[in-house]
Amino acid sequence: MNVRKVVEVVKERDPELIVHLGDIISPFTLQELMKAGKRVIALYGNNDGERLKLREVAEKGGSEIHEPPLILELGKRRILAIHGWGPPTRTRALVRSLALSGDYDVVLYGHTHQWHLEKIGKTTVLNPGSAYGLLFSEPTMAILDLDLLSVEKIKI
Repeated sequence: MNVRKVVEVVKERDPELIVHLGDIISPFTLQELMKAGKRVIALYGNNDGERLKLREVAEKGGSEIHEPPLILELGKRRILAIHGWGPPTRTRALVRSLALSGDYDVVLYGHTHQWHLEKIGKTTVLNPGSAYGLLFSEPTMAILDLDLLSVEKIKI
């Protein structure tokens, strides 16, 4: 189960928090992710059917789950996190427009399950891909350094 590999990476790398951009699918997956010992901020995705149980698990574990979009102020950075809508082309067009607004240092998105890293104007755009990895690409996750605005792609 790749979520256990994600937990291993998180324990090894010790990031401040985990941001999940939707399609957790199961409360059991969220429970596994929280075993990393970090606060999880998650978004609902279009494949998340058990929303009430996901919220219950998140809150019980000291984490959060939100309807997208979510604006985060972390350190000196303003971050917009979304899941996405419709076909990948629509999601990417929306993300591009949000980045071009210049209102955010970082725009994070999911939905396409495919790795994407791009600088648009002053905004870093990141889709960390999918830990599952079997739908469209290899399993990946990302470590984002908010001080340097640098991103490391990690193959799971």
